[in-house]
Amino acid sequence: MECYHHMGPHRGSLEDQFPAALSYTGEVGDYFTTMWSQQAPATRGAAVPHAGRRDAEPEHHHKSLIFIGYPLLQIAMGPAYMYWLKTLPIEAGKIELQLDICMSPAALAAPGVEERRSQLVKTICDIHREDIDACTAVQRAVRSGVSSTGRLSHLERPLWEFYRYLGRELGIINATSTLASTG
Repeated sequence: MECYHHMGPHRGSLEDQFPAALSYTGEVGDYFTTMWSQQAPATRGAAVPHAGRRDAEPEHHHKSLIFIGYPLLQIAMGPAYMYWLKTLPIEAGKIELQLDICMSPAALAAPGVEERRSQLVKTICDIHREDIDACTAVQRAVRSGVSSTGRLSHLERPLWEFYRYLGRELGIINATSTLASTG
């Protein structure tokens, strides 16, 4: 798959609870990008397991941190869960995805754990299915020859950072290029 996860809207899976407008890019480096996704106040307490660490900073009770380690690892952490997605190349055009999910001890001990666990797995799978479908559509449009390159939205900065990583690794762009110099 030639497309990589970005933080743009996920209309079917996340937009109602974690709207793109409340998401932002955090720290970035040569080999990683971090993103924050904040839950909409009106949906707090719905679907996503919230029984997390009681000593967590209040600002983190309704946020998820997404860490992308280039080129093959994604980790997402919320107040009561974390998961990591490994992308393993098999051959040209084929990958294997491995997904591991953990829930906090408090989330596992809270009433209704089976329902919340099932909902968490479904939500994570829905998010990544939506990403795969979007990437497939983009690749279809690119191969059609009727599309052209253009600017990315501010929500796609992590994608831009990944493209910069690829450019450095492939020797296409200078390792010291800055945001201003690469346009």
